Amino acid sequence: MTLLFSIGFCIFSILRLVELKHYRTDNLTYSSSLTQIWTILELDMAIICGSLLLMKPLVQPCMGTLRKGITRLSRGEPPP
Repeated sequence: MTLLFSIGFCIFSILRLVELKHYRTDNLTYSSSLTQIWTILELDMAIICGSLLLMKPLVQPCMGTLRKGITRLSRGEPPP
């Protein structure tokens, strides 16, 4: 899971660099707003990647219930 979000983090970094390459100085509002969006998304993904390892204890109780539900559906049993 952390690897998946890390790949997303790298993609946002690349998109931000591409946007900076096409930065137009004649319309700073438009150019800087797109750059800021990619920068904010990149930072958000970094925070998520750093927090994923600590979130396992919070998500673990729900995973058992989710696995039971998926098993029931794969067997063709109706949901409770």
